[in-house]
Order: sequence, then structure tokens, then C-alpha cells
Amino acid sequence: MNIQYRVGPVLLSCWIATACLHAAEARRGLAVYIGSDTAAMIALRDDDGYLVHALNRHKDEVSRIRKQLMSRNLYGPVSVQHWDGDRLPYANDLANRVVVDAEKVSMSEVMRILAPSDTAVVRKADGSWSQTVKPRPTAMDDWTHYLHGSTGNPVAQDDLVHSPRQIRWVAAPRWARHHEHMASMNALVSAAGKLFYICDEGPQVSMLHPPKWKLSARDAYNGLLLWQRDMGQWFPHLFPLKSGPASMSRRLVADQECLYVTMSIDGPVSVIDNATGKTVREIAGTEMTREIVLAGGTLYLARGDAGTLP
Repeated sequence: MNIQYRVGPVLLSCWIATACLHAAEARRGLAVYIGSDTAAMIALRDDDGYLVHALNRHKDEVSRIRKQLMSRNLYGPVSVQHWDGDRLPYANDLANRVVVDAEKVSMSEVMRILAPSDTAVVRKADGSWSQTVKPRPTAMDDWTHYLHGSTGNPVAQDDLVHSPRQIRWVAAPRWARHHEHMASMNALVSAAGKLFYICDEGPQVSMLHPPKWKLSARDAYNGLLLWQRDMGQWFPHLFPLKSGPASMSRRLVADQECLYVTMSIDGPVSVIDNATGKTVREIAGTEMTREIVLAGGTLYLARGDAGTLP
């Protein structure tokens, strides 16, 4: 990744010449395996890092697979259940990978449960494998900045949104730390089928305990935690206003490959691979950044002095 930039007293313009490259090809998420090959299930877990849920039509096979998994202390990260029907027991767009091995399942059902931009692998009658990538709907939008995009207009260009009809997923922490101080959820953006957020996950028993600010990534379709990183000193959690200073929520920006974020209140801007959570680089001279905007391949950073933060 080649980044060129110039620093001024208030504004830094950073031109990104090439896209952020993944430090490692990360496929974490939920994999659905339909078949009986225990080794294949374990490979999905060990090689690709998936949480694996397997389906099998034969009860005796389910018992055998469970015993094998338990003997290797893998039951939980890899699990199996009996399934005997035509409809797969999952919500739409839930799985990040679907593998169909030695079972007959309609392709329409496979594509129904597969998340957009993810892959289904199906064994054909001749023993060869075919791969199908589910296209992302053109009517689906991302929310990459605090106010949707770089223009600051808080209106998504999403034609699929509608009134809530069900709970998609629930994840910890289920409760905020307090209702009269700094909100636990400080910033949230979405891109590339993932949610990225900054949250105080300190003890809920008392707001007087020190905060534990974390930067987390979850799969937007099934809610699985993909990675999480501890942050440095953030804004005081006892601040007597729920939303906190307006600038704090404007320090997290995402695109299809990277996150741009300050990992502490006065630290430099970090460029983070959004698939792995690993730092690609820290941009020197960007300490005291108050707001991050990414527009047309250029990263604009509004900066302030130490006395003017947040």
C-alpha cells in the first residue's frame, strides 16, 4: 500500500494509490456443511476459521460425527444436527460459506441461506466441485461514515430496508453501562458485509469502574465476532452527556478493504485491514485528528491542537 500525504495545520490530504491488501485471507464467519465427512468439517474450522454447523439426514451418522468431534475436543466450534427435509433450517442470507457434499439440496435453498458476496461449494454427480458466488444486491447500501458517507447527508441509498420483522441476531454486550454518562456505543459504520464499532465493554456493575474501549468487527448477516482489538485512552466515560463530543463518532471510517480510525484519543490515524483487524500502517503526523472523511480515494483529516480536543 503506497500512501502519499501532506500535512497542514488543520487539514491533511492523503491519497491512496492502491487498495488496502489483506494481511491474510480471512474467511471467518459461519459455514454450513451438508454431508458426512468429519475431516472436511474440521478443515473448515482449522484452515479457514469458520464456526461450522453441519447437517446430516442419517441419525446414525450424526451420532458417529459427534463422537469424533468430542474425542478431538472440537464439539462447539464444529457441531452437527439431524436434518430431514427440503428447506434448510436457516434464515435468509445467514451463512458465509455453504458446502454441499453427498447430499441432495436444491440450489435455490443453498443460495437462499448464503450471504451476499459469499460462496457455495457443491459436489456434482461426477465427483467434481462447482463454486457459486452470490451477488450482492445493487439496492443494498453501506454506511461508511458517521453521517452515511463523505457528503454528510445522513440518508442511505438502500432500497431493501423496511420495517423490522424479526430479530436478526443478538450479541454481547446486551446492556449499556449507564444512561446518564457517555454512551457505551460510541461509533458504528458498515462496509463489505461487516459492522465495525467502538464500544465500552467495561464492567456493568458500576460506572465507576475503568472503561474498556474496544474496536470490534462483526459479520453483518449473522453477528459473529470476526475480530476485536483493545483501544488506548478514549474520551472520559463519566462525561455527563450520553452522546459525548460530536467528534468522537467521526473518527471511524470504512471502505471495502480498510478501516481508518484513531486507536486512542490523541493517537495517529491507523489503517486497519477490515478482514483481519491487523494494522496495515499508522500515518505519521496525524496525531490529534478530530474527524476522518474518505472521498474519491482521498482521505481528509480535520486536526486540532491538544488543547482543542476532543
